[in-house]
Amino acid sequence: MTIYGNGLLTLDHLVAVDIFPRRDEKRNVKKLVQQPGGPVPNALAFCGRSGLNIELAAEIGDDCPGLMVHDFWQMQGFSSRFISRSPDIKTPQAFVLIEEKYGQRTVFLHYPNKAITEISSDFLSLPGKGDFFLTDGRFPETQLELTKAAYSRGACTLLDPGNREIDLQLWQDYISHMIVSKTFIVKNYGEIDLFSALHKLRRGGVMSAAITLGAGGAIVLCGENPEFIPPKKVKAVDTNAAGDIFHGAFIYGLAKAYELIDAYNFANRAAAFSTQFTGTHHPELNAASISETEE
Repeated sequence: MTIYGNGLLTLDHLVAVDIFPRRDEKRNVKKLVQQPGGPVPNALAFCGRSGLNIELAAEIGDDCPGLMVHDFWQMQGFSSRFISRSPDIKTPQAFVLIEEKYGQRTVFLHYPNKAITEISSDFLSLPGKGDFFLTDGRFPETQLELTKAAYSRGACTLLDPGNREIDLQLWQDYISHMIVSKTFIVKNYGEIDLFSALHKLRRGGVMSAAITLGAGGAIVLCGENPEFIPPKKVKAVDTNAAGDIFHGAFIYGLAKAYELIDAYNFANRAAAFSTQFTGTHHPELNAASISETEE
């Protein structure tokens, strides 16, 4: 069993301060962290640190930021055989300003490239029965075909669209589980009842759906009726990418044969746990550490 993923891979620059500065005001930086980022890489890294086999397909530039991303990924013991470094593109970068006092963040994404230009033909034929495939839907021309192929071979497929507007009808016949944020719902459906939104998400081949509510927990639809998963109370210092960890932890739960509702509960705990760290690559950010906090 392997957890496969394909999506935007960035170099994240995390700048943590006590309180966001006002205009024309200076603040001392508490922490400055550089690490790989992106919804799919963050989710897969959680799975990798939790002992699962992962394979990420992504394209970065043959530049200094790309080298930093590639080396950091390998330093964690993760495979990089499907991470290509191209001289024709610049590595995407995200600049994340974190307000630790309130656990808030502001993100600036520098992404000059329009699409993933090439995916290894070997990767195209890999995800199959018993495997998992996660994508962010940012490059539908490439990723939709990847998802269709993985789904047709029996892989469990998931989509993490972030907060972007996206045509879900293109994907729903080929997605096993759909997890989105409340912000995504508002952007794509307007101010509608979230229970109704869950039923909109669970169409086509979608077996379960969830809407994450940030510090408010999550609501999920596994059977006929929606269920509310209450929030876990933590002292958050960085909420950036908590949704990515939610995806990764949910996949981990499924890989370990958890019941659907139990996998969602575990994902909810993992997302809350992750907000206590700056960034998404702390060595303690793994399934074992989360299980220990529940004992």
